[in-house]
Formats: sequence, C-alpha cells, structure tokens
Amino acid sequence: MACESCSALYPTIYLSIEVPISHKSLSGSCVLNDEVINLPDAYDDARFDRRFDKQTKYITRSMLMIPITSEQTGDVLGCLQCLNKQTADGVEEGVSFDQSDIELSQAFASIAAVAIVQSKLDSAAEFGVGMAVTQRARRSSDEARFAANKG
Repeated sequence: MACESCSALYPTIYLSIEVPISHKSLSGSCVLNDEVINLPDAYDDARFDRRFDKQTKYITRSMLMIPITSEQTGDVLGCLQCLNKQTADGVEEGVSFDQSDIELSQAFASIAAVAIVQSKLDSAAEFGVGMAVTQRARRSSDEARFAANKG
C-alpha cells in the first residue's frame, strides 16, 4: 500500500537541465580535462552557472565533480556531481568535501563507468541480434522468391 502522505511530502519532480560540454562549464571542464573539481563555494568559481539555482530554487554551496572514466578505454563518459556536503547534524554552510569524499566518489564513479559501458554493450548486442534476425528474414524471403521464379 502506498503512503499517501509521503507523496504529498515528497512529490516526484522531473527536471531536465542541459549543460554544454565546454571549458566554460564545471561539468565540461571536469569531462574535457579528466579532472576532479572540488569547490568549497561554487559561487566563487566563474564556471558555475547560477541559472540552475535560480531555476530550481536550490542553493548550491560546496560542489565535488568526479570524471566517470572507462577503465578499458580511458575515455571520459561523463561526470558525477556531489552537492552540499553536510555535517552529521545537517549543517552544510561552510562544509567542504575532503579527500575521503573524493575517494568514495571515485569508487562510485568507477562502478557507474562499468554500468554505462555494459549498457552500451547490451544495446549494441540487441541491435546486432535485431539486424541478424532482419537479415535472416530477408534472406528467407529472397530464397522463397527465387524458388518461386525458378519453378
């Protein structure tokens, strides 16, 4: 049974925000330079786009960005963003991400990279199977037409 009061407290909100992959954006810099970006205050960095906070009515304070890199190819597939580190008491103002946060996030990014690569392989395999079935159906159809014309 679904919790009716929970859906009122925690409504499902979908928001799509596109970020250009360029050196002018934080995520673009993370991806293009394959670098960890750790900002104690996001507003102090010129690459931080304040429109997102205005659009979402969220206040970004600290920010950690980790490249998601394929171990097989070394390609950067995307980036992981962590926002607003908090203390155990829920305080986030003046709190920064530390080395242990970076290491944990890098471990998570490695897992995400494996999942992304596997998803791409699964999609490619499905596409390949679909093509094989289509080719076989065409071949059978062509063979049937050839046999009908021959006879």
